[in-house]
Amino acid sequence: MSAREQDWQTVVVGDVLEFSSPVALDRTTAEGTDTTFSEWQGSGLTVRVDYGLFVDPLKSSQRQGGAEVAVETIDGLTATRVSYTQADGTRFTAVHYPDLSAVGGGRNKLTMVVLSPSSRAAEDARRMLTSVKFRR
Repeated sequence: MSAREQDWQTVVVGDVLEFSSPVALDRTTAEGTDTTFSEWQGSGLTVRVDYGLFVDPLKSSQRQGGAEVAVETIDGLTATRVSYTQADGTRFTAVHYPDLSAVGGGRNKLTMVVLSPSSRAAEDARRMLTSVKFRR
């Protein structure tokens, strides 16, 4: 682990998961209506976590021009990662977990999005999303 990665901070999302961030993040007051939704912001980053039965499966994001799509395993679960640069220059990087039953999530799903300025390395957003550890 590099000195830079050692400086990353752990963000705990209720009883569901934790992830690492290269910057300090503060939780906003944003809430969901039919899911458990939380949002954090700091140093130009916005992180959104949506957990429940009706979360965005990222299908429309996968059809964005220039979208990179990959299926990978994160903390033992299969997830689809999508990333692309939005029209305003913001980098959209997200993962969707369609099945959380192996971590006690029942039929719930989870989508996590990192919005970052294009100047921030896309690698940081990817690392944030692959650092997820479910709280079993």
